[in-house]
Amino acid sequence: MQLQLNFINRSHDRSQTAIVLFQRETGCERPPVAWKVIRHCGYACNHPFWFSTELELGIGDQHGNYSPRQAAAPGDVFSVVRPRQQHHLQREARDAGAAISLRNAMPQGAINACLFNRGALLALRTNLTPGRQAVFQMAPALWIGAAADAEEGLPLSVATAKETYTELSLLGMARADIVMTGAGGGADAAPLRFCLENIAMA
Repeated sequence: MQLQLNFINRSHDRSQTAIVLFQRETGCERPPVAWKVIRHCGYACNHPFWFSTELELGIGDQHGNYSPRQAAAPGDVFSVVRPRQQHHLQREARDAGAAISLRNAMPQGAINACLFNRGALLALRTNLTPGRQAVFQMAPALWIGAAADAEEGLPLSVATAKETYTELSLLGMARADIVMTGAGGGADAAPLRFCLENIAMA
């Protein structure tokens, strides 16, 4: 399912702070990956984008190479093998769980497990050595906040990951505006706030 989202800047932030969106992994302490970064969106301007509940799984290596991606849903179990010296991602089974898992079944060589949403990196496990497994369980929400140093497709820095972010539940939605307010200076200064408006349910 595709969710149509529209970021609207109604804040008094004159510096046009970069805004980051990401998903958190249930039970995971690693810094999240910056899925989307919105920059230079001026006052009263908007930035439309899409978010999907349909994910894709792929593998990468230390040389910057990536395998073709495969559709992945909660409960899917994958493994990586190496026929004819090429990494190959194969679906093994489905279980009743809410996680997507990937096991490195190669006799040697480390890989990176990559989870994508609409072609953009959403979560990452690096240096997955033979026999090890990556487990992805994404919370059904987006988190949003200001993060000047965030770069799409890269994990947030430890300091940035500890900042306060707003959780936006997406359950059952088809469309919504994400409205940013706050900021400013002097007596009128206020923290940036993010809320959902004009919500249309699926």
